Amino acid sequence: MVSKLPVFAALFSVTFAKPMARSMKLREAIPAVPDGYVNNGPAPADTQLNLRIALAQSDPDGLIDALYDVSTPTSSSYGQHLSKEETASAVNAWLTQAGVNAIPISPAADWLSISVPVSLANDLFDADFTLFNHSETGKRIVRTMQYSIPVDLEGHLDVLHPTVS
Repeated sequence: MVSKLPVFAALFSVTFAKPMARSMKLREAIPAVPDGYVNNGPAPADTQLNLRIALAQSDPDGLIDALYDVSTPTSSSYGQHLSKEETASAVNAWLTQAGVNAIPISPAADWLSISVPVSLANDLFDADFTLFNHSETGKRIVRTMQYSIPVDLEGHLDVLHPTVS
């Protein structure tokens, strides 16, 4: 009789495995806790974060030149139309692989909203989301002192908010 244990173990590891490790690049960091705030340690892993992601914008100054280049038959860029869909597709593929559903929240679909637990946000962004208290108001917030993005998303992902501000 064939044991079902190896099959179960393989299915379990595929189902609960972390997304494939990627090379990360530091995107934003602050050197110290802002004045008036106190670090109260790591945020609970199950705390839900509502984050917004700004997709990278094309170079506005170069947009007119690029338009002429893709429209001029003698240009080496002729017919190579620019696509914001490539940027959205790259970011959405990464999030989908991690089991995250991104929702466009701007008319141009260049801002996305995600809702993730701190544990997943820490993994996705190589961050340490932390509880901070404002010393005067007592208001509690969850932020990180730094975050990173996958190297292959450089040029596609502009800002993650709220994080270091």
